[in-house]
Amino acid sequence: MPVITFAQTELAPRASTPEFVRDLECTMALLLYTPDKHTPAMANLLDPELRRGIAARVNVAILTSQGHQSQTRLKSLVKLKTWAEKRAREKGHDLSDKLSIWHDSVQPSRHVEDSIMSGLDAEAVAL
Repeated sequence: MPVITFAQTELAPRASTPEFVRDLECTMALLLYTPDKHTPAMANLLDPELRRGIAARVNVAILTSQGHQSQTRLKSLVKLKTWAEKRAREKGHDLSDKLSIWHDSVQPSRHVEDSIMSGLDAEAVAL
């Protein structure tokens, strides 16, 4: 398999720590064995949440290395909106429980808006 050859010739020689070697071995095991042969620890590596988190970190690293912003302007604006709403509520201002982020002419399904906002609200709280 070309993947195994690549791992042996290119990646293994660069394994500078035991942790890197372990991660490399787990990755190769995921490629070589069918899902029914995976241990619970290996199966966790296929978790969609883990994959999304890693993809997000890789995207940020790529964008940063190319001199681009690490997140879209829209995401930044939504985070700012969420932060401003939180601060306004802390100061006692009366705001609607759910302020829409959409223009009046564009109304996605409630499920779409809720899933977008839930993902962004968690990040905005960190601000």
